Amino acid sequence: MDGSLWPLGNGDGVGKAARATGAPKAMTAMKRTKTAGRKGMRERSTTSARLPATWLVGSGVRLRPVEPSDARPLQRWLDRPSARQWLSELLPRAGPQLAWIAQLATDPAKPSFIIETSLGAQIGLATLSVEGVQAKLGIAIQDTRRVGLDRCAEAVRLLADAAFRVLPLQRIEVRVLPSNEFAVEVYEEAGFSREGVLRKVAFHAGKARDELMLSLLWEEWMARRASI
Repeated sequence: MDGSLWPLGNGDGVGKAARATGAPKAMTAMKRTKTAGRKGMRERSTTSARLPATWLVGSGVRLRPVEPSDARPLQRWLDRPSARQWLSELLPRAGPQLAWIAQLATDPAKPSFIIETSLGAQIGLATLSVEGVQAKLGIAIQDTRRVGLDRCAEAVRLLADAAFRVLPLQRIEVRVLPSNEFAVEVYEEAGFSREGVLRKVAFHAGKARDELMLSLLWEEWMARRASI
């Protein structure tokens, strides 16, 4: 797993304002699908396999809600050295990490999705954390060289579009190491704009690091929709 798109920092902690807007209920709606029977993280490579229903479908990728059965496969992804290259050192390890991943499947305040190709092969993970009228978005991709820029950007757009449609958000932000150039390119391709640098806000590779802040505002999203 490459993991080069994962935003450093845990992004936890949903404020009271989010609950007051009914965000958890709305985010549950984001995760709801029409049928059950999802099969964990096993790769599906043919259209003959019956894929889980989801409304988050693009031309090259689809997002389906994380299931409890995804916890151990996701843990194996995140524990690979290639994934740890960009991940925050605050991410839990071993047993606590497994519980943290399993919670992604049930926490209505943090909708999380498996990123799949159009044929159903699992290629990454996307998460959204809501804090009042803003949300933090991030994705992790198994192999960015194989998946490519276009599909990574489409996954970001799918989640951002869903969030603005369902939730009362004014902005969605991402934070990434400036040296993670591929991630920066992906987020900019998806419509995010650079806001500035947060100094010494992340702990990575044993040192305090700066992070680049990018964001997408509701009015910018609306203008993009109108231009399509």
